[in-house]
Amino acid sequence: MVILTNTSQPLGKSLQIQVISLRSRREAVCTTVTCQSGTRRQVQQLAAGDGYQCRNEKLITFGVQGMDTADVLSIHWPSGHVQEFHNVPLSNRIAIVEGRAALFALPD
Repeated sequence: MVILTNTSQPLGKSLQIQVISLRSRREAVCTTVTCQSGTRRQVQQLAAGDGYQCRNEKLITFGVQGMDTADVLSIHWPSGHVQEFHNVPLSNRIAIVEGRAALFALPD
């Protein structure tokens, strides 16, 4: 038996976003999220792809090393609805519900 231990140093923070759709499929597959902070712009899309005895994590993850806030967090929902949030504190995990004006903190 072998026990492996990760001894690498953390490189920075990450922001994980759970998206919950109300106007189209609840899983929000194909939702596109853009995180703009300063000159750095990152785009992620929630993809499907579950298979036999397999389930993908339904979170969108951004590396946010050296950043404290996102200037703009833009969400393009499958229904065509677009939401923008400004000066978003980059906490570890948040949930965004389609059409709601608030961001919800999730436990780690």
